[in-house]
This record gives sequence, structure tokens and C-alpha cells, in this order.
Amino acid sequence: MDAGIDKARDFVKQCVVGDPSVDSVLSTDEPPGPLTDFKSALQELARARNLALPRYVIIKEHGPEHAKTFTIEVRLGKDWVAQAEGYSKKNAAQNAARVIFEQLSGAKPGASL
Repeated sequence: MDAGIDKARDFVKQCVVGDPSVDSVLSTDEPPGPLTDFKSALQELARARNLALPRYVIIKEHGPEHAKTFTIEVRLGKDWVAQAEGYSKKNAAQNAARVIFEQLSGAKPGASL
């Protein structure tokens, strides 16, 4: 940060995130917190890359009523699919979105997994 906020912003855009859609996050004067809403982040990334919007499907519910575990699948077009578990439907969907978000952020648009 000794070089200034603009240098830090450029570094994050080029080396850490590597995606031009990060401009909206970096344009605020407030420092961003840790990314926790991966469903929204995945939807924004999909829109920025002109991909289909994510679709979430409950694959499985198991366990006793007071401690169920949910498995949710998220699909982004034909090429991007991930499944994840969670202690709630919301948590499982966030976990699945995180998997694809991280893969899509590190891969080139149109790349198949």
C-alpha cells in the first residue's frame, strides 16, 4: 500500500482477481470484506461474461429432521456444474456457488472443466 491505492487496485485486478468485472467492487472507498455471498458473486460474474444465469437444484436431503444435510447442484450452461452439501438449503447453495465461482474466476471464459 506504500505505492498508493491505485497501484494496489491495479495489482488486485491483474494478479489476484484477473477479471474486469471486479471494477465495481474496487471502485468503492470502503474496503471490501471477505466474500461471503457466492450466489450473488457467481450471478454477477456470469452476467459479466455473458453466460447463462446459475440454476440451483436440490439433489438430496438426508439426516434427521433436526439435523438435515442438503446436497445442491448448481449449473451454469452446459459446461459448469458443481454439487455441494450444507446444513441448510441456503448454505448448500452458497457452497455449490463457491465451487463454480472459484473455478470460473481462475479459468478462461468458455473453458470446459
